[in-house]
Amino acid sequence: MTTMSDELAKWLEQEECSAQRKLADVDLVIESNFSESDIHRLQTFYGAAVARLRAEGMKPSELIAKFPALTLTILVGHAALSYDSGRYWESFWIDMGQERKQVFENELRSSVNRLVEGFGLRSVASIQPVQMLGMHAGLPSHCMSDVVGVVVEHLRRGRRATGSAVFEWLWAPGKEYRQNSLDKPVRNFFHYGGEFALDVLDAFVRAIDGSFSGERVDQVRDNLLAKVPRILADGMAAALWKFSEGGAESETEVLTFASETPPRLLFDSLENQVIVALPRRRQDELWSVSVDGRVHDVVVVEQMFDEVGPHEEALPGPFEQIRIEDASSERTWVRTAVSRADPLLLFDGGSGSWIANQSSVPKGEVYALLPVGAVLEDAVSQTELSPYLELGAVYRWSAWRAALFDLSRCTSLQVVDGVHRGLLRGVRSVEVPTLIYRDRIVGLTTSSGMAVYGRRPMIELPRRDEASEQGWEIRVRNANDDNVAVLRLGSAIAHPVDPFEKLGLQLFGMFEVLVSGPSGVSLQYPVFLLEGVQVSHSAWIRVPESHQGAGSCKTLISCSGALSAEHDSVEFDVGKMSKVVEFRGARLAIRLVLTPPHASTYFGQRGDVVRWRSSVAKLEAESLDEVPNLMLNLPGCTAVRVELQADGQSTKWYVPTINSEGVCTVDLRVFTDAARRVLWSQLTAVLVNTTGQIQRFVIAEIGDPPAEDLSVSIDGKFLVFGGFRRQDGRAACLWWETAPWQPPEVVLIDSDRIELPRAFVEAGPIRIETYVRDTSGSGSTPVAPGSRAVVVEQSGWRRDHNKGRERLSRYLVEGGRPPMGASTLPDIWSILIRQADHLDNVRESQMYRELVRVLLASPRLALEALPSGHVLRGDVVASLIRSELVRRQFRELSAQSSGGGPSWVRCLVALAGVTGGAGGDAATASRAALRSSGGPELEGLVFRGEAITLHGDELDSAVDELVEQSTAELGLLHVDLRLLNKHIGSYSARWSSVLSAVTMSNDQFAVNKIVRLMAEVKYLAGEIEFVASVPHMALMERIAIFERLPKPRFNWFAAAVYSFAAACLCRLEAHDLGDNLATPGVLEQWAEIAQMCPELVVGDLVIADALVVNNIYGEISVDH
Repeated sequence: MTTMSDELAKWLEQEECSAQRKLADVDLVIESNFSESDIHRLQTFYGAAVARLRAEGMKPSELIAKFPALTLTILVGHAALSYDSGRYWESFWIDMGQERKQVFENELRSSVNRLVEGFGLRSVASIQPVQMLGMHAGLPSHCMSDVVGVVVEHLRRGRRATGSAVFEWLWAPGKEYRQNSLDKPVRNFFHYGGEFALDVLDAFVRAIDGSFSGERVDQVRDNLLAKVPRILADGMAAALWKFSEGGAESETEVLTFASETPPRLLFDSLENQVIVALPRRRQDELWSVSVDGRVHDVVVVEQMFDEVGPHEEALPGPFEQIRIEDASSERTWVRTAVSRADPLLLFDGGSGSWIANQSSVPKGEVYALLPVGAVLEDAVSQTELSPYLELGAVYRWSAWRAALFDLSRCTSLQVVDGVHRGLLRGVRSVEVPTLIYRDRIVGLTTSSGMAVYGRRPMIELPRRDEASEQGWEIRVRNANDDNVAVLRLGSAIAHPVDPFEKLGLQLFGMFEVLVSGPSGVSLQYPVFLLEGVQVSHSAWIRVPESHQGAGSCKTLISCSGALSAEHDSVEFDVGKMSKVVEFRGARLAIRLVLTPPHASTYFGQRGDVVRWRSSVAKLEAESLDEVPNLMLNLPGCTAVRVELQADGQSTKWYVPTINSEGVCTVDLRVFTDAARRVLWSQLTAVLVNTTGQIQRFVIAEIGDPPAEDLSVSIDGKFLVFGGFRRQDGRAACLWWETAPWQPPEVVLIDSDRIELPRAFVEAGPIRIETYVRDTSGSGSTPVAPGSRAVVVEQSGWRRDHNKGRERLSRYLVEGGRPPMGASTLPDIWSILIRQADHLDNVRESQMYRELVRVLLASPRLALEALPSGHVLRGDVVASLIRSELVRRQFRELSAQSSGGGPSWVRCLVALAGVTGGAGGDAATASRAALRSSGGPELEGLVFRGEAITLHGDELDSAVDELVEQSTAELGLLHVDLRLLNKHIGSYSARWSSVLSAVTMSNDQFAVNKIVRLMAEVKYLAGEIEFVASVPHMALMERIAIFERLPKPRFNWFAAAVYSFAAACLCRLEAHDLGDNLATPGVLEQWAEIAQMCPELVVGDLVIADALVVNNIYGEISVDH
């Protein structure tokens, strides 16, 4: 009989063979595509094997040699799942289920490099074993949130949504600080992971960009599974879910703090003064600056343009400590600068930034501020340093001087003032080789967005003292065939070197350049080369020519040597941005993406993720304040002027500053007043490139073009248009007058006579509105007929497979009796909502009353047939009130409830069910439905008589909390409470609905009208008290809160009082506790409130109904 241990050994041997086969075909262990469950299973059985072999006396090295592939996979898998700084081995043994053994751990640690090299995997000599495991793990799960944060910030700044764009930005020469927000494993993976790491980063960037475009997290994960290993896809999906759903608030806060510029200490060499630079982030931001205990406040006024620099404050004299507080966020920034023991202040010679006292000083030029009479010495060589440039006295610093020193030949730095010596500082040599890219092929990229170069780059090495330093090693790896060329150089190289000199004359494909230097310095650069290829475009930049997109363009491709292109020329039609072109070499064929440079624009709020467009936008003058931020992406452009053109004249202009990435920002509020003075204007741009070429284009059209004498008629099966200008992107939106429930259809107007859609032929009158179609998808299609829409008459009505709906369409044309039946109730609501503004028409008013009678015949079914969606619509709730359905009871025992609709509808139906006289299972089901939709609070009120009103101290506390908040903060609190809203009867949901009335503060006319009606509300409260004490107590609570709130700031709260009073009156009538309590005037005023605050009204309707039910029946039992 086979023992369990024999089975275990056999299973491990099979898994070892499988792991070896997978590792034979990959460069990094993560590419073997293991899953989380795979690692947990391997850890369990490997741990069991460890315990068994320990008992048998096998040495750790023998176990590792027996199962090398399994050992490496488990080590890397643990790094992928549980890599935490300084705790790798501690959690490793816990996950293995084994006691920690230091001898075994040391053997595993020392075997990492041997295992990696033994399987021919990627190895980096300059990193530690655990870091090597982290690099092979790709991106550990706990690091994913950092990647999401960096990518989101990248997208918010309008940069290209590709992995290579993120990589180039993070690893830009001299910008290493940008990587600080990423953990060490992430930096190692992206730095040393080669093309695979770039592909993973590109997949992540596109996935995150897709999530901002509306893709669900599960869709993002499914898309990632086709591009990256499963464990990385799962980790990114979890991080995205945390960012967008579970932890959006905290993640956004981290991003905001990371993206904000902190205060900085600077030296102004022109004015010889030390300044503190305070960033401009919010309107009129207050900073508190304390210099050695002397405090003064600084108000930083917000400027309209991003190009305006920070606010600068000069510091009056030497200081030991500066403390800066941001009053709006209560964050504090403290720096200790000058001390008596070390009277020296250092600033970077290039940027002027302060060099902290604890930091080593970089070789190169620095500004030094020191007392008059003090000198600087190199303590190691015991030589006094002479200044490169004397700058003289420091402004407002008595007996202090400033000078510029060159520290390129120093090894230490110390200030000497008489016999006193200050802090001894080290002078570090910046060992950063630089890759000098040459001849980028404009418009050509890899599928991951990586730039393509037509000429091999050079490497510039820092020059060092050959006698005391070792040399450099440059390794170039061809990603296509894994050939490696090694170049070894001394340290005294004074000119750039060619790292590719051993690889031949014409290079084609992806290459990785690894530079190793003294003390383990190691840098890796990926580069894609296509030598012998030249690309030229007919336009140096494509610009929007219409609402259809960028203008047409032709690109010529020429190849020399062994290279050839799939096409010699490529033509791009209007709106076509990219095409794929295949290039072939002697042994390789690669498909690259050709995208001629084009101008892109974005309109929106600062901080939003940028969505670039390449077509002319359509704006209204009023919207310039709502979307004040215009961003322009202008590759190859050195200067731009943005103008507002009206009547052929430039009425306003602005010249923004273009950054190194070709992006500039314009605050559109500078054009608002000029745009409002005219009916129609165009926002244009004038571009200039390095050679002086000029290009003009229209960014956006603002307002409506001059009025047209538009005429539309129907000729048989054709629509005939006349009297309008021919314009690109012209379209017409068609609505059925005989079928208001149907969505509109859009037809393009490419001639004066177009074919009428088949469904509209002989389907009755059609309402038509023409507009300029926006192909960018920004939502310019009319959602409802506007004032410029015209009605074109024709006979007939809309045919439909639903005969009840067809009879309803015919009724709208011919009149008569409307069809009865549940199938047409949703369509009847659509008609009533549309007709609400046309009741002055006698025929429309008569139809309205007849259709309302159809609804009142089946109140419950009519309630459940209300249009519903993700956003509660004010016109829907207002129509519910005007139909007087709110005065009806919903206990139709003969009607089968659909069980659908929003939660407030389900609550009303459930309340009707628990009081409808049905017992047994029906009553139990109604109670369960009430608990599910309304929550335990609403169930407790109805079935146990639990009060939901406030009294005494609770009421005072609620009033105090409201008074402490500004109007804007109350609006944000309403949003926060709505996010917490799980049940409509919960405390947070009730206050969320009440606070929704704060939106009425924008309409003072409507608010003042309601305030004048408060006397009527108090009278109605007396009417309610006479018939029902429970709802009366709740109404008096709201009246008490309103009377204690300060006026006129809280006049809007009158809407919450009036709405609840009207709701109580209607539900009392519904339960036969009164007749005509709610007059037509009360209902109309309540409908107007519902139009602006639908959440308030439906919340009051449910609570009022529950209070009335409790008032009538007391504590309801299931058997009632």
